[in-house]
Amino acid sequence: MIPPTSERIAQEKNLFTLDRWLEHLAQVSIASIEWDVPDTIDPIYLERELYYHGKVIFFAVEEGLVALSGFGTSMPNLYGIPTTRTVHAKNGFTADLDQTNSVICYNNVTRTPGSVSALSYATRLAELDRIIQLNARAQKTPVLLKAPKEAQLSVENAYGSYDENAEVIRINNDYDPEAISVLNLGVPFQGNELRSLQQSILEEYLRTRGIGSANAGKAERLNTSEVAAGNSGLLVCQRAILLPRLQACDLVNKRFENILGGKKISCHFTRDMIDYILDDFQAGIDAKKMPAPGGFTYEERTVTEGAEET
Repeated sequence: MIPPTSERIAQEKNLFTLDRWLEHLAQVSIASIEWDVPDTIDPIYLERELYYHGKVIFFAVEEGLVALSGFGTSMPNLYGIPTTRTVHAKNGFTADLDQTNSVICYNNVTRTPGSVSALSYATRLAELDRIIQLNARAQKTPVLLKAPKEAQLSVENAYGSYDENAEVIRINNDYDPEAISVLNLGVPFQGNELRSLQQSILEEYLRTRGIGSANAGKAERLNTSEVAAGNSGLLVCQRAILLPRLQACDLVNKRFENILGGKKISCHFTRDMIDYILDDFQAGIDAKKMPAPGGFTYEERTVTEGAEET
């Protein structure tokens, strides 16, 4: 068996780091929205489909209201919404629907999957992770070794033992230390600065997802106008995500009123995250009165916006 090359190992580490960040950003995004829906709908599946595919389709079956992944099968109407749709499930279930017996819910106001922008952020975060790892590792092995060809294998083995924290490094009797020269690269440690940059990128992504995250050290220096501006921008991002969901909820509640039995479906950002936003920015705003995206309060969470499909 041929051992993997250093380039192959580096590529595998890069891909592993990227996958880890993609999974982390997906989990945070999917968990940021809570749904109040019947038991016939899996809210986690609902948010996963919105995150990865950009839309889900609500419709009724014998068991009640359901929501599945799907796609348009016709020319769109005046507002870009397909008038006929097909839904499908992994167990082979499919159904052909139209605008009279189904409702499309989009992921955001641009009708795009959340995973698209997450890939860009995950790539930058993963790259910084690898840079930080290499920079930290360079503090331990900040050298280049020069040796004659016949001593190359011995030097590589000795250096490998050192790199793997071996307690004892064994050498041959014919080892000539004078034949080996060492060049110290003097790599400065920049882990703290790189980690701070990585944190700012992560916070930027969280804010685009409507999730507040402020640096604790900076929060103490924020004045009233900075807090207000920060919260305003955050609410705009929340609105861009919540608005299509709230519109879909409004349509579903009207179109399937008999199936829902007088109950209403709704959605909102996870309340724990909202409380964290308010506490972190020390805004001094009562959460029960704070206006939320869609024209409702976080306490009431009543839908006041909605647009009929035409």
